[in-house]
Amino acid sequence: MLAPASMRRLSSWRPPGETRPNPGGVHTQGTPGDPTVTAAAPPPDFQQDRILALVLAGTVSLPSTPPATGDLFLTRDPEPIPDLTAFGVLPTPYFIKIVQVVSPLCVVTRTLALKDLRAVTIPDPEEAGREQPRRVTLPLARIVGHIEKLARDLGDEVEHLLFEKAVIHVPEGAQVLVRVDSYFGVTAAEAAQHLIPPGKTCCH
Repeated sequence: MLAPASMRRLSSWRPPGETRPNPGGVHTQGTPGDPTVTAAAPPPDFQQDRILALVLAGTVSLPSTPPATGDLFLTRDPEPIPDLTAFGVLPTPYFIKIVQVVSPLCVVTRTLALKDLRAVTIPDPEEAGREQPRRVTLPLARIVGHIEKLARDLGDEVEHLLFEKAVIHVPEGAQVLVRVDSYFGVTAAEAAQHLIPPGKTCCH
């Protein structure tokens, strides 16, 4: 039988200056500045790992089936953007486009608003030149400076390569425009229908 909550709280109380070992054998600090007391130091990447876990919650990966990747581009809408703020619609001048080459006969292009990007997984830049560099996932806060620089450098260009061999992480409900370029052989009767017959699709 468990003791009442008030009794459990009293049993866990310690006078100031008294230390109490935790299950890992590390003592917590009772009085600030007490040299006899040590505190557990979190791993260097612990904070970043926690932030990344929150960032990735509720997201999906595009492309979604490892080891599939794609080249990620920053794209600017070349058309004039109407001011729809009065209707509660914010302008979206920048998009991201990830181009996945499934095979020489099938290329899938996914385009979505830059504001929907939460994180990107890329080969570790510190291991550039290695045959198989490890992959790292970076939240948007870690790459926003790189994106802003490319946006300034676009000039008259419509798009610019952001990362190669990338996977993006976006909210499950993000709106994505998908374009599939595929080449396959069919009979003249099938070609006359302008349809992709079952079993001829390049991606599932």
